[in-house]
Amino acid sequence: MPEIKRTFNVGKMNRDLDDRIVPAGEYREGFNINIGQSESSDVGAVENLLGNELVAQSGLVNGKCIGQVADTGNEKIYFLVTTNSIYNETNSGQHGLFEYDQKTKQLTSLIVSTQLNLHQNYPITGINIVDDLLFWTDNRNYPRKINVVTARNNTSYYTAAGDIDNLISVAKFTPYESPTIVAATREANISSTFMEDKLIRFSYRWQFEDSEYSVLAPFSPILFSRLNETDTISTSLSNFGEIETFVNAINQVQLQIPTPTGYGITSVELIYKESGSGTLYVVDDQEVTTEPFVNFTYSSTDPFRTLPGDQLTRVYDAVPIKAKAQEVAGGRLVYGNFLQNFDIPNIAFSVERTGETSARNNTLTNQSVKSRRTYQVGIVLADKFGRQSPVILSSSGTDTVFIDPNTGNATSTTAFNALRIVFADTTQIPTWAYSYRVVVKQREQEYYNWISTIDAANTVNRFGDSINKIPRDQTAAIPPSTSATISPCNVSVYPKYLAGGNIYTSPYSALTSVQSISNPSGDATVTTIDNSGNAVSTGLCVFETEPISSELDIFFETSTGGLVSEIPATAIDIEFFNCILLTFTAGNHIEINRIKAGLINRFLM
Repeated sequence: MPEIKRTFNVGKMNRDLDDRIVPAGEYREGFNINIGQSESSDVGAVENLLGNELVAQSGLVNGKCIGQVADTGNEKIYFLVTTNSIYNETNSGQHGLFEYDQKTKQLTSLIVSTQLNLHQNYPITGINIVDDLLFWTDNRNYPRKINVVTARNNTSYYTAAGDIDNLISVAKFTPYESPTIVAATREANISSTFMEDKLIRFSYRWQFEDSEYSVLAPFSPILFSRLNETDTISTSLSNFGEIETFVNAINQVQLQIPTPTGYGITSVELIYKESGSGTLYVVDDQEVTTEPFVNFTYSSTDPFRTLPGDQLTRVYDAVPIKAKAQEVAGGRLVYGNFLQNFDIPNIAFSVERTGETSARNNTLTNQSVKSRRTYQVGIVLADKFGRQSPVILSSSGTDTVFIDPNTGNATSTTAFNALRIVFADTTQIPTWAYSYRVVVKQREQEYYNWISTIDAANTVNRFGDSINKIPRDQTAAIPPSTSATISPCNVSVYPKYLAGGNIYTSPYSALTSVQSISNPSGDATVTTIDNSGNAVSTGLCVFETEPISSELDIFFETSTGGLVSEIPATAIDIEFFNCILLTFTAGNHIEINRIKAGLINRFLM
């Protein structure tokens, strides 16, 4: 019999024609074939595929392979097997992840653990190998990832974990505590004055194995304190009313950062941020030891190593709770048909003002919450891997408080203000929530302290930078007949200190307008009455300009947060401060929000 050979170099399936008239090089059906997809000349060529051959067994009795991927570059095959086929889809049976080396014909068990929580009804619908990292998802568990080299060299590395997702979740464990300020001091042997005109906050981030980083931890309170040093008001006409001595007395800070075990954390970076700037700096980094924390000491140095700007707004890893599809595109891991976010619960809590000493920051003395402001407090819940809820307000409507002005020394309980939150019922917090953060919204922002002298009843001098704090209204139309004597002014002020005392009772503490500015003297016409309603015609005075009200619905992150499981039944003092108390005269205070009480370096955020 003659031998008949046919080649299918056209690589085209043709089912439109009868078998007898199919052109040479085409075919009607093909089994065990592969169509070449390269970019070379053999693209589209048809080649035979070898039949299946049993080369290794997982050892899991009645196991079923639910996902596999081939690493063609390294000639390895990775596959997942489970014996779990239980009807109610709970976690049972055995699960394993295996590696088969096509060159050595060896099978390696990378992970064999009941914690994998696989099921035969949930096949691996997305699996990719990127360098040494294997990613997969099954629409049942969190999207997962392992380092195959680590698993190969130490087969107990992942299985020994108390919770395997702490190591193999694509989303990494998220810090929920701000750095602990152990000490803030002024050391005589440090000559640097770098911190004097800086309002600094610290955060940190963890580095994990495979060079991954966590999101930023909550920032510390602003590192500013006078450390009980004396302040004096400048009497020079060029800068009258400025408190030149009111600068940061701290030049060394000791901080403690937690380093929990079991999450693959290898090192910690200390992050530095200045108020009013979005730039993040890495001050120092340290390797993690067996200790549950790492200590850092910052000694008033100018940091230079910056982080990418998007790290400040990266509040969580954009990894869904579970997903049906996964692919690598453009160097990024992409998920599809996924479940994201959580149902928002109704949680009742109340917020109140407190002046108790226990609410103070004992390290950063005299920091306080600004009076004459309305504060709305919310909470943000997060799971272990940082997936956050939006801001949750109290379901009872008791999340807003207005803080009235008062009197007293900077150290008194009447002058000091803090916010306090009390949860009505912690069982209202859902079980998915692992940690919480407290956030605060305050619309009233920019304001100035106008420190000056009273020239006569209802007449206040404008010295130094007061001409910028209380400016003439340049947009108003001024009649020629009056322009030489007065100019209009559109600034309103709160009286803070007159006649040797604080102004804090209504109606004398109410907002009042600066009626006009005299020409050419520059004196301002504004009501000057004391706390009893009596006219004041001389002496030192302090006014606060009306704050600029922001239309943005922004909640500021505080330094208060922790584990949901550790929320106390008692009140939680919120570590949120936006001004510094300064004893102005005995029994009286002012609230300062800027270095030197001037025009620069606003305190808040």
